[in-house]
Amino acid sequence: MGLIDKVIKTVNIWLPDEQQENYEKGKQFEQYVAKLFNPNFYAIKDWTRDNSDKRQGIYVESDKQPDFIIRFKSSNELFAVECKWRNNPYYSEKLDGLVVNWSSFNKINMYQKFEKDEGIPVFVVIGLGGEPFEPGKMFCLPLSEAKYPEMYLSVCINMKGRLRSHSFGEMAC
Repeated sequence: MGLIDKVIKTVNIWLPDEQQENYEKGKQFEQYVAKLFNPNFYAIKDWTRDNSDKRQGIYVESDKQPDFIIRFKSSNELFAVECKWRNNPYYSEKLDGLVVNWSSFNKINMYQKFEKDEGIPVFVVIGLGGEPFEPGKMFCLPLSEAKYPEMYLSVCINMKGRLRSHSFGEMAC
């Protein structure tokens, strides 16, 4: 194998593909969100590791779960959080408005199944703009309000003030 062949084989290490870059941004956003939960009030019970590698045919069942399972210390109640960072909303001709594409129907169905089977409410935390480690805006929605892969930006904005009445008290976002 010549030098050129060796360089070509290692190109993905030096120039990661878009999928790898998106994965890294998602991890950065998860770390940002994790720091928002005050350890005096919240404990991270579980943090999904995302070890599946679809390209290699390796599938890890726990990757179906939301990113975090959080315990509210004062009541021991649990809730789950799925984190998504997006650079910006975009205009959808189909929906005739600004939308945030946060997931796929398949993943939404997995989160709904988790919520039902485990009896743990799931929240979706969306970071929008800025950088994954410092988003410009953040929105936190119950999964029941995030039923579709594309959500109107107005839905995110309208939900922002309604979460404070949840039994966990004011959430970090």
